[in-house]
Amino acid sequence: MYDLLTIVEMAKTFDFFTKLSENDRYYLCRDTTLMVSNLTRAFFSVENKTDQLIRADGQTTLAPPPKIPKEYIDKLIFDIMKRAIQTLIRMKCTKIEFLLLRAILLSAPDISNSARTILSTERAKYTVALLNYTMANHGPEGPGRFAEILNVIDVLERQQKDQRDVNVYICLYRPKHVKLPLLDDVMMIC
Repeated sequence: MYDLLTIVEMAKTFDFFTKLSENDRYYLCRDTTLMVSNLTRAFFSVENKTDQLIRADGQTTLAPPPKIPKEYIDKLIFDIMKRAIQTLIRMKCTKIEFLLLRAILLSAPDISNSARTILSTERAKYTVALLNYTMANHGPEGPGRFAEILNVIDVLERQQKDQRDVNVYICLYRPKHVKLPLLDDVMMIC
């Protein structure tokens, strides 16, 4: 929950955020928070020179929820959550690439027409900045590097889908009195 709240607070720091309607801000946060959070946690792990998912407080794993078979938790932690980490390690992602990719992700949702115009302008700005950065730092290899960085979005989309699938299973075992509105919104649980 803390990771998700942090991403929402980070989204508020972008100039374009205040130009969006309240409804568009809600959908922007709901639709991007999980992927941006996954990317942020993955980069944090890479910065700490580990292929293990670690959190800002140093924890590497969480206690599994009661009544959930261990193989599902192992799959979540060791397969799904490590995808972005392994990708960032393999490509040796720099901090600037990470920050620009995070901004691109945050400006990617397809919401109302007015928001779409604002976000497509922002997305184009960050995409051009990333392309210029890769060209300046990788020369003739720049376009390939640019494509490699943008392909991380596919990894994050698959990771997000699988997390949501596993979360449906976890919700079956969650006591009915436990309400987690932010998590349920981000995981799109109705």
